[in-house]
Amino acid sequence: MRADGNQYEKLIEEDRITSVRWSPIGDKVYLLHEKDSIKELLSIPIDSITGKALAAPSTLLSGLEAGEHFTVSADGNRLVYTRSHTYSNLRLTRLHGADKNLPTKSLTNGTSKLDSLSISPDGKWIAFVDRMQVEKMPIEGGTPTQLTFSNFAHAGTAWSPDGKQIAFGSNEGGTFKLWIVDADGANLRQLAKTDLSPRADGITWAPSRQILYEKPGYNNFRIINPATEEERPLLRNPVGWPFRPRYSPDGKKVAVFWNRGETQTRGLWVISLMNNSADFLKNEEFWPAGWSADGNSIYAVAKEGMTDSSEGALVSIPAAGGIVKTIAKLAGKFSEVVISPDSKTVVYDAVETKSDVWMIENFDPLRATSKRPVRRD
Repeated sequence: MRADGNQYEKLIEEDRITSVRWSPIGDKVYLLHEKDSIKELLSIPIDSITGKALAAPSTLLSGLEAGEHFTVSADGNRLVYTRSHTYSNLRLTRLHGADKNLPTKSLTNGTSKLDSLSISPDGKWIAFVDRMQVEKMPIEGGTPTQLTFSNFAHAGTAWSPDGKQIAFGSNEGGTFKLWIVDADGANLRQLAKTDLSPRADGITWAPSRQILYEKPGYNNFRIINPATEEERPLLRNPVGWPFRPRYSPDGKKVAVFWNRGETQTRGLWVISLMNNSADFLKNEEFWPAGWSADGNSIYAVAKEGMTDSSEGALVSIPAAGGIVKTIAKLAGKFSEVVISPDSKTVVYDAVETKSDVWMIENFDPLRATSKRPVRRD
């Protein structure tokens, strides 16, 4: 677009585009495009007078383990980018007493990225996804048991009420669907009618045996009976984007963080499955982690504590509304927190990122060295 805001020209339309950069002489645009968790560097030649693309995007570099940004030297010879590796390990905290600085136990160590956490109904097992495969492990730590074996992506885990099965998402077959596997890895099956979002972090299994999962577009959830595969929407009139659903112990309510597009109604909500009513609790970014065993309170974490802070707070919020109370401090950065059904155990993923700076010489073989054309009217 022109500097005065006029004359827009579309160059490319793709998901996951980052770090758009001009070449030093303005004859092309470089950008990063994420594809299957790996970045590629694209180049688009530009008419410097009209701003239109002169050709379709071409790939200069592929297979880059790059971060979100890169830069190009003034002579156009060198490209510098960061290569980052994010990994996470599971940590356990017991909730007891008045002490908010509770001891934390490390359940795993290593450089894998463990996510999609869920605790079994009896509180003895933790399910998660490691290297795109569903695994389970004793809640006190130990050797994980791998439950899925395929080359496809898996995401989201949720235990059945009796602890005998685990629901999860997978794109095996080409599109993301809801799948179920026995807790010992047997009897893997797909719920073929489902249409699941690729993120799949909205899967939760109700005490009433219904499964809640997130639709593509992130603006609603579907409730499905896994036995009959009959399903219905959670929200009759979806507005905005709800996230992180958590069933109440009696299966009659769902707590969500709901971004309804309005600042005053962006926050923690409770949705009734009995009459589809929705009650607004807090207009802060509290993301639900679970319910108290008696169903009177919702445990939640502040979003900034999940991503940026060196210490996040786990809070308790009365389900009927009331004062927010801090019940535990969780050290480090994390993206997921889950609570055991008896409200006594917290498991979360401690996230760490390490980065290096990499340089590539002569990254663009078609780099022009002439001066920028001057428009003459």
